[in-house]
Amino acid sequence: MNSHPSRSLPNISLFLFSSVALASAVFLTSVHSLALLPGVTSHYDNKRTLELILIGLGLLVIVFFPQLIESVLSHSKRKNTLLVLSGIVCLGLASALLAQSPRHALLEFSLLAGLALFSLLATRFWQRYQIQGLLIYVATLAISACIYMTGFYAGYLAAFLEDIPLRWPEPFYGFSSVRFFNQYQIWTFALFSLPMLLLPTLRPVLRRSMHMLLICWWVLLFASGSRGAIIAILLAYVATAIIYRQFALPLIWHQLLTLMFGLALYAVLFQVLPLFLAPDTDIASVNRWSGSGRLALWLTAVEVIQQNPLLGIGPMHYASLPNVTNNHPHSSLLQWASEWGIPSTLLLLGLVGSSLHSWIQRFNARTLKTESISPEIPPAIPVVLFCTLIGGMSYSLVSGVIVTPMSQILMVIVVGLMLGVYCQNQTKFLAHKIDRIAYRLVAGSILILLSWSVLPEFTPRLMDQTQFLSNQSTSVGPRLWLSGGIPRHQ
Repeated sequence: MNSHPSRSLPNISLFLFSSVALASAVFLTSVHSLALLPGVTSHYDNKRTLELILIGLGLLVIVFFPQLIESVLSHSKRKNTLLVLSGIVCLGLASALLAQSPRHALLEFSLLAGLALFSLLATRFWQRYQIQGLLIYVATLAISACIYMTGFYAGYLAAFLEDIPLRWPEPFYGFSSVRFFNQYQIWTFALFSLPMLLLPTLRPVLRRSMHMLLICWWVLLFASGSRGAIIAILLAYVATAIIYRQFALPLIWHQLLTLMFGLALYAVLFQVLPLFLAPDTDIASVNRWSGSGRLALWLTAVEVIQQNPLLGIGPMHYASLPNVTNNHPHSSLLQWASEWGIPSTLLLLGLVGSSLHSWIQRFNARTLKTESISPEIPPAIPVVLFCTLIGGMSYSLVSGVIVTPMSQILMVIVVGLMLGVYCQNQTKFLAHKIDRIAYRLVAGSILILLSWSVLPEFTPRLMDQTQFLSNQSTSVGPRLWLSGGIPRHQ
């Protein structure tokens, strides 16, 4: 059987597929630096706009070329997964239709569904390009980080040259909140070690460059003052060490080594130098005891769950609650349970748990040692992808990882890559014509629903005519957009 079925596809399908991959690369490398462009003010909304365009492009590719994803959906264990997914979809639709604002609920529903299908294109990306493609993706993330750090360290240097004390969260830029930067950053750390693990003969200059990139990247994490992100990364290291043992040591050693150098550099740049050169500088600290309001958001979500246990309040509708300080509860689990209901949450947890169980059964210390997996998959790949996913999932429990646009795209790409690695060399079934019709119908329906539900808010923002938006002052803090759009419960 041909291990690269995409080679038999028409050239136009490969062109469109490559276009989506290129658009994803451009999105990842440039979207956070939109703040550097003149006249750009609403960074969060610009990211969301580009994300919606990217998802729409991906859905169009699937509609016209469903064969791109058929090998992903045709593996032998699909039935149970499809049953669970069908249950989640049905419960989500019921919750959306019964919500206070069905259009906003269906907007969230279709956005998440579009992201799920977009992840299948990431799976196809692995199947088509494999290790080479994965390294290209990591290089794209590295370029993205370098672009951001150029602006960050330039701002840091300018503050001292101009004798202007830094006021936290300076010199972070391009994100409406520094926590959105952390949500983007959480998906990158382990991946930045991958070139060193996969390419032992990597040129010394490139190896030193990746070391320096990670060290400087750690400085930004410490400077952001995020306790949740640091704890999530450390939990990911512990889980990876338990599952992969000796195969996790190269990754963890490299990460901890760069972490220690990053911590030392952070202490010099943000503790020692400001003490002598700019005593009035305001520095964030992870050693703080004060909370950030999350407890109140979590308690509100718990009350909503108690009042609406079956179907929740409706997708996105945490943003419609009165007297809340943010439009999401900063917890993926509480957000899903309060908006989609307990049954949907249990199905989702079952799906995630069974998927992780299947992954660990296929990729663990024993199978990697006995080389019972595909020789085309070096042990470093499942180790790094697992560590990345656990870090993102852990941070999502205390932050809006599943809400913000950059984090959503990075999350589904990692999930799609893991699905591609897991399905490597597994038995596939030829898709029937009716299957391709079903794929087209599903992707087309999601695209129509997403377009219908988002256009009333998307068009004015795209044309910079937000004064024509209705209810734009009824929503405080980010959800789909930075502000506005969903009526508040009274």
